Amino acid sequence: MNREIFLATIEQRLRSPVRLALAFAFVCFAAVPYLLMLVAKGASREIQISTHGGMLALVFAAGVLGQEFSSGSPQITFTRPLERWRWVLSRAAAVAMIASVLAIVPYLAALAVGVPAGDAAMAMLEQVAQALGTTAVVTGLSALVPGLTDLALLAGANIGFNILGMLGMFLQEERAKTLASRAKDFIEPWFSPRLDLVGLLHGATLSPHALLVLVSTMAFWLTVAIALSNRKELSYATD
Repeated sequence: MNREIFLATIEQRLRSPVRLALAFAFVCFAAVPYLLMLVAKGASREIQISTHGGMLALVFAAGVLGQEFSSGSPQITFTRPLERWRWVLSRAAAVAMIASVLAIVPYLAALAVGVPAGDAAMAMLEQVAQALGTTAVVTGLSALVPGLTDLALLAGANIGFNILGMLGMFLQEERAKTLASRAKDFIEPWFSPRLDLVGLLHGATLSPHALLVLVSTMAFWLTVAIALSNRKELSYATD
């Protein structure tokens, strides 16, 4: 990883008022249930289900590579000795760190209102895992398309999952219903990776397969981003 690229990416992402406003909204929304516990004295001090880690990653990872290639800035960046894989991983790591840190913030409110520390820690880990996974996915998609089109690709994928889910519910033929459900279960983790750690608080067990899927998804999309970035270098050289 390149420290200069890492820090420059953090500064670049945090300079955007729109990104900061969206991030603030997601953090506040995730913290609201715990803040309300201060008012509702008899409310159960339990962790609430949330997906804000992934949303924060979307906010800061959108266009993390695509916007750079669209602006032509890598042509300047790559004039100095810098491996392309370091550039990709440095930018992805910077985005993942921002999203992970902000994803933890709502649980500070949870701790303040008396949610058990172990429960809050488990929820923090779940959101960090979601932030890391989503960052990898968006980084890979961002290498595929220019600007912020990666968000459109991800939105399209999620629409597809919802369609498969509805087909699985409403198809009359059992075989077709099973195929639609299995297709959704197989493809969805590659675009919407997550790890259910909060479920462990309610008696669920951590599946090694779920952890493997998360890690392999991250590795796959980061490899895609690096491979495509290397190909773009060749196109620059022939312009």
